[in-house]
This record gives sequence, C-alpha cells and structure tokens, in this order.
Amino acid sequence: MKFDQKVYNRGVRDAQTCATSERPSASLSSKDYIVKGTRNMSSSRDRVEDTYERQNDQRLDELHSKIRAIRGITTDIHDDVERQHLMLDDTGNTFNSFGASLSQTARRATQAFGIGQGSLKSWRIAMYVVGAFLMLWMGSKLWWWWVGSGETTT
Repeated sequence: MKFDQKVYNRGVRDAQTCATSERPSASLSSKDYIVKGTRNMSSSRDRVEDTYERQNDQRLDELHSKIRAIRGITTDIHDDVERQHLMLDDTGNTFNSFGASLSQTARRATQAFGIGQGSLKSWRIAMYVVGAFLMLWMGSKLWWWWVGSGETTT
C-alpha cells in the first residue's frame, strides 16, 4: 500500500513538472511530452530510490549483525555471572561447613579438658604449660653448663 502511494505521488509530481516546463520541440504534442518526460524522470528517480533502498538494506544488515554480536556478548556475560554466582555459593557453603566443624571441635576440646566457666581445670592446664616451659629453660641451661665445662678441662 505504501509503495503504491509513493509511485502515485512520484508520477503526479513528474507530470506536474513536465507540464510546467518548456517543450524542446514543437513536433511533440503536449500529451506525448508529458508521458515521455514522466518516463525519463521516473526512471532516473527509480534508480536513485533503488540506490537508497540498497544502502538502507545494507545498513540494516550491518545493524542486525551488530545486534547479534551484542546479544552474544550479553549472553556470555550472563553465563559468566551465573558461574561466578554458583562459585560464590559453593565457597559460602564451604566456609559455613568449616565454621560448624571448627565450633564442634572446640566444643569437644572443652569437654575433653574439662574447661568450663568457673572450673579449676583451666588453671591446671595453664600451670602445666608454664611448668613445661620452665623445665625446657632449666634443661637448656644445664646442657650449656655441661658442654661448656667439658671444653675447659681438656
């Protein structure tokens, strides 16, 4: 429907242009001149419009290819985001599992050592640790005294 309207408008415009212009020769009737001029003008305009149509089609194809490329890129970005989201969920689950395991281990250690609020067992463990360090320190002093005294007698 739109194309027919274009052709009609172009024909009317060409006919009006040819009718108002001067005739090149007196041998042609006004009717022949209008028909002949309309054909020449419409064929040149057809070529111009065909050129424009081809250019528009080419640009439209370029836009379609760019849209396909952008769609592919956005799909890749979406897939990457989904993979990262899953990886973060797995990491969060792993840390939650580790935290639960660590708290359970700490609870078992407090039960094994009898450590609790207000109990004397925690003081006993602290004294064992301090005593062990004192024994190591005294043992090293005796060792150096024994090794040092053996060198001076010989």
